[in-house]
Amino acid sequence: MAKSTTRKRNVLIALANQWPFIKYIIKRGIVLFVVLVAVMLSIILIAGGFGIMDRIQRLQIQRDVLDLIRSIPNSGTWTPEQRKSFIADQAALLEQARGLDKPFYTRTLGYLYQVLTWDFGNAQTLTSTSGSSLVSVMILERLPRTILLFTTATIVSAIIGIAVALVVARRPLSPLDRATSAFAVVTNSIPWWWFGMLMIIMFAFYLKIFPSGGFVSVPAPKEPVAFALDVLYHMALPTISIVLVSFGGWAYVVRSILLDVFQQDFVLFARAKGLQERVVMFRHVLRAAMPPVVTMLLFSIVGSFGGAIITEAIFDWEGMGRLFYQAISLQDLPVLLGLTFVSAFITIVVILMLDIIYAFLDPRVRTAPVAGM
Repeated sequence: MAKSTTRKRNVLIALANQWPFIKYIIKRGIVLFVVLVAVMLSIILIAGGFGIMDRIQRLQIQRDVLDLIRSIPNSGTWTPEQRKSFIADQAALLEQARGLDKPFYTRTLGYLYQVLTWDFGNAQTLTSTSGSSLVSVMILERLPRTILLFTTATIVSAIIGIAVALVVARRPLSPLDRATSAFAVVTNSIPWWWFGMLMIIMFAFYLKIFPSGGFVSVPAPKEPVAFALDVLYHMALPTISIVLVSFGGWAYVVRSILLDVFQQDFVLFARAKGLQERVVMFRHVLRAAMPPVVTMLLFSIVGSFGGAIITEAIFDWEGMGRLFYQAISLQDLPVLLGLTFVSAFITIVVILMLDIIYAFLDPRVRTAPVAGM
């Protein structure tokens, strides 16, 4: 009994010690949820104000009525007048059932609830690999593929860039530092898609080392291990292309951050105490440089979730970027709106993650006043 009481007391003490951190996260979560709702509501009002939402609903109703006609056995014997009358009557009933006969502002909250529950309706023309026309199914099918390629390439680029920055920041203006800066300027001037085309020409057509594009071979391997290896084989060339173009920029930016931290008084004091350079670098410099680096990394990952429209088109990678491209080409409005909503949602989630990481790295953030609270 005494052990149980002691354990409960220790838990309460731990919660009391962490309460400022928990309170800060709760406040930030509430604020960001309000921001998310405001963003979603703004997009809905803009789309509704131009009649986009109603247009999508009416197009879906027309398809539903045509599907209903096909399911009626004797519909082939109808006259054009009967067919037209049936379509008009059924469309009117469905529009009334969905509230399209009422002003748009009276349906805004219903649309907002659908969006917040990831109910984006049906696409006009596009379908998923499984044949589903649900926009949410298409997005959830494409998102992991984009994460696999672009998020992996972003993380690899960041790791290589940070590692290079740690080396060159110790010897500013050295030949290696100058070469890194020059490499960063050149590679950041090259678009991903243009460099990707060069890589395809060199390694896919001339050397025939990698495939020119695609997510998996056709036909795809049936065994899970063989399927995974085939996917990795297809993502090798686009990943290498993205990393070669990206890591120089990471190295240059992180180098600049580290050089600024090296001039801070606490670093000079740590060196004056005789601490080893490795201890100074990893215990003092990196800890102070982590917030901006983490911000860069997480927002780069957010950008990677959306994919790169032209890059995925070049490599024929069936991800979010290619879905954007297909939806724009076919003017599939429900898909475009769904992708916009998902991008906003992911951005809000990453901002909350940044707040949690900042509060963990810097205790002063926990006691700072939260905007709007």
